[in-house]
Amino acid sequence: MSSSQEKTTVLDMRELSATAELPPLAVPHPADSQARHPARKVSPRQVVASVALIAATTVFVRTAWMSDDAYISLRVVDNFVNGYGLRWNILERVQAMTNPLWTLLLAIPYFFTREAFFTTLAVSWICLLATMGLGLRLAYNASAAWVVGAALLLSRAFVEYSSSGLENPLSYLLLAIFLTRFLAAEKRPRDLLVQTLCFSLLLVNRMDNLWYTLPAMALTMWPERKNRRAWIDVALGLTPFVAWELFSIFYYGFPFPNTYYAKLTTGIPSREYWAQGARYLLHFAATDPSSFCVIVATLVLGTISRSRKKAVLAAGILLHVIYVMRVGGDFMNGRFFASSVLVATIFVGHSSIWRTRRLAPIVIAVLATLSLSLPTSPLRTTDQYSGSHINDAGIADERGWYYTNYHLGLASLSKRIPQASREIREARTARLHGIGMAGFGAGPSLHGLDQWALSDPLMARIPAAYEPNWRIGHFRREFPGGYDSAALTGENSLYDTKLGTYWEKLVLITRGPLFSFDRWATIVAMNLGQYDHLVDRVAYRYPGREIPGALLTVHVADGVAATDGRVESMTFQGLRVKTGPKSGRSIDVSLARDAKYAVVFLNGGQELDTVFIEPKDGSGMYANYFEIPPRAQGGFDTLYFKPLSGDGPYAVGHLNIQN
Repeated sequence: MSSSQEKTTVLDMRELSATAELPPLAVPHPADSQARHPARKVSPRQVVASVALIAATTVFVRTAWMSDDAYISLRVVDNFVNGYGLRWNILERVQAMTNPLWTLLLAIPYFFTREAFFTTLAVSWICLLATMGLGLRLAYNASAAWVVGAALLLSRAFVEYSSSGLENPLSYLLLAIFLTRFLAAEKRPRDLLVQTLCFSLLLVNRMDNLWYTLPAMALTMWPERKNRRAWIDVALGLTPFVAWELFSIFYYGFPFPNTYYAKLTTGIPSREYWAQGARYLLHFAATDPSSFCVIVATLVLGTISRSRKKAVLAAGILLHVIYVMRVGGDFMNGRFFASSVLVATIFVGHSSIWRTRRLAPIVIAVLATLSLSLPTSPLRTTDQYSGSHINDAGIADERGWYYTNYHLGLASLSKRIPQASREIREARTARLHGIGMAGFGAGPSLHGLDQWALSDPLMARIPAAYEPNWRIGHFRREFPGGYDSAALTGENSLYDTKLGTYWEKLVLITRGPLFSFDRWATIVAMNLGQYDHLVDRVAYRYPGREIPGALLTVHVADGVAATDGRVESMTFQGLRVKTGPKSGRSIDVSLARDAKYAVVFLNGGQELDTVFIEPKDGSGMYANYFEIPPRAQGGFDTLYFKPLSGDGPYAVGHLNIQN
């Protein structure tokens, strides 16, 4: 096109524009654009959420770690992904993990990554962020949201078990979803179904989540008790838990994890569990005061609240605290209270007390002061963190222990998981002191024998050997004679013939054909306790020789050698003396010097009380006089003498029971 043609075209277009009286082309003024499309304002709650999620990620990276117990589940994950089934030892179907849902969830990414450390922490981080988001959303207002975010990130228990490799992060998320529906101001058509589904999944994740949610479920269902549709929703929501229980009975032969039998059928008197539970609660209050205060505030507010929903949430937390004390707590500081902190924080954040906006800064300041005053605060620790480890009550700073001894912290970018020794990796079977990292590192070829009984079906059903200073979660069993060979081969080589018969029943359940009629008949009989008489609970709880009291009637003078033929020697396992039915107020007994003894009073196999006798200098026998404890004065039939210190020889001479 020539230049003259271009000019003509431009003129023609101008003329056409003028003829059509079209409006002139104009560029809109910025002010006009803002008027038509006003800028979206960022709400205060969105600011809180952004800050809290960034802070949560920062704190997670600084504190994330892996525990030894996490590798129990991860060995099951590894075996499952590699086609060996949901089992810890590939030779037997035993539910060694307490967290089936968490185990199944981890199996999905592990199938692709075949890496445990970073995979587990990544899943935990996702659960943490989702939980924080839901918790902030439930806050009464922006001020309350600040309190919720601060309370959770200042909580040592909540932060430490947001990682660790344990199931807590998934419990957090399911509890947050449950509370989102339970606390909703307006009902939606499927609220009951979602709420029940979360309740069900919480039980599959860990059965003791029951206590948080049971009162809330009861309150939700009561008005709907005559509504057929509501019962259909409940039935559908409970499907995951019912399905898992049916699978557990079908596959493992039992409705509960093996750890249930290992930790609660120990023979330890319930009063000792309660005492240990109280120590666990007090230790939690002392080492995580901000969390403890949030829980206490929830219980107080729930008591005075006119809201039934708030009251039953507080009741759920209280029930869980009572349950934790009944089972003796845990050896991991704060672990069993971590979910309580979450529920309590959401409860407090949802409260209407935050109408007074000046209250939030005060509460945050108090919580920060309580938390940051301790060097173990999650906001003060670094990758060089070293905690107080294990206290006198056997409660451990687990994160500090694994940071210090195994460098299992994300902040140091270290995943130096201790490997099992070469001897263990190459052995067909081995006795393990801990079954977590050692079992995972040894691989599926090793058949591990667990003295704590977490993964062993027979050991879990034998009482724990008597120890006066037992540690919660670590209930040591005595390996029965011939058990190493029996566990590996599945053939009865036990020296104890009755226990051998019991073992054969367990082998049929855990190793026999799944659809065998004999197996199913044995499962029913075993769960009804029809074989319990085959386990000599007294002998395994109080090991050592058993003698009649008549052998100790000849007086033994002080200074007589502990190897004299007139005294009864004992090993470090102890000695059971069958006295027959006796009652009295005091005892005169001669014992070998230079050893501390526990004298346990038993009646019908039940432990009544214990007297401790301190060592005396010198050698030979010496007489001891002591009062019979009030619990045992009414009657006992056995005395168990257990050496607690010294190098031996250990012996008991005469025994006189005096009224």
